[in-house]
Amino acid sequence: MNPTLQVTHARLDDLPLVFGMLMQMDVQGIYDSEIGDHGLHTGLSGGWMMVVWLAYILTQSDHTKYKVEEWVRRHEEVIGKITGQAINAGQFSDNRLGSLLTRLSGEARWERFEATLWSHEVEVYEICPIGIGGLLSAHVDSTTVSGYGLSKGGPSRSHGHFQISGLTHLLTLAARAESLLEWEVERGLLREEKKIKGLYAGQPQQATATPTAVVLLKAIARAEITLTHVTVDGKTFCRLSPLPELLLDILRYLHLPVTLYTDWHPDWHPAPTVDNSVFDPSFSRK
Repeated sequence: MNPTLQVTHARLDDLPLVFGMLMQMDVQGIYDSEIGDHGLHTGLSGGWMMVVWLAYILTQSDHTKYKVEEWVRRHEEVIGKITGQAINAGQFSDNRLGSLLTRLSGEARWERFEATLWSHEVEVYEICPIGIGGLLSAHVDSTTVSGYGLSKGGPSRSHGHFQISGLTHLLTLAARAESLLEWEVERGLLREEKKIKGLYAGQPQQATATPTAVVLLKAIARAEITLTHVTVDGKTFCRLSPLPELLLDILRYLHLPVTLYTDWHPDWHPAPTVDNSVFDPSFSRK
């Protein structure tokens, strides 16, 4: 009797990195404690909804609501395995995301959220407030106001005002995450006295010690990091494509574990043909 064989592929790309960073910032926990959901809210918490939407913004360079649901549907299983949450694309409908923006629009709630997040960032990333403050301010101003054409607007308290205010806060948080990524990578490169090459298409020798978050994430996405599942007679093996040195460096600079890529499905067993160093959390650069 011939064995049954099934092969599937899951693109990981920069998703584990981005989700790992957002979870390390404890975005979901701080939202749930300082802002919280409306009493009638059901399903995935607003904190986790915000993490997923932020991941979409950071990986796709797009903030529009109507595209999020389809993006989540394409990556439903991967997002669920990384976050440990039951992810359903229907939870990211335009209406539900609009309700999330309304919750984010409350200034008092947002100020509590920002204050708690800042304290957490200072502790986790050992940030010098004077050093990071200017970087965050400059980045937030250019990204949320100029880049997306948003402004605080007038005193109107219409539905549109709440949506714009909430979206401004969300994009401020996205810019904050990008700034932290850039800050930590720049500190790591400075500490190791090195520069990164190959970030720019068509310019393999161009090196920089101050890469932007967008350029870093696009470079990782171009590596097409893929997890292949092979199921033979009900037993599943997996093979992870080689992790680029750039990704390993960024994970190290952010103090994130390589297991975000290598161990996010504990029930899978590495296939015999896999290079075991790829699955070793203590993986060292050659």
